[in-house]
Amino acid sequence: MTSRDEVGELKYAGKRCVFSVPEYVAGLQFDTVFLVHVDRAEVSSDDESIGARRRFVSRCYLGASRASRRLYVAVSRERGGRAEILTGPIQSGSLIERRA
Repeated sequence: MTSRDEVGELKYAGKRCVFSVPEYVAGLQFDTVFLVHVDRAEVSSDDESIGARRRFVSRCYLGASRASRRLYVAVSRERGGRAEILTGPIQSGSLIERRA
């Protein structure tokens, strides 16, 4: 999806994969959601302002809350590894870490 205007076309997607940024699918639910680039590079040390961090956390929450059954979160070692916001959910057991 390239804009929020395309939401109406999702009724024709069937079981196909939909690629979107979280803002475009707000309010919708999907069986499975893949969040990619939830890594440190998305909030670099140069960009540690409170506003930037809040926007990052908000986008992650918005994307993750679209999943009704399964949520997969992908991070990259080359991009600094997992973002700090994933530490709490991993420690509490609500998010399971698997390394490839």
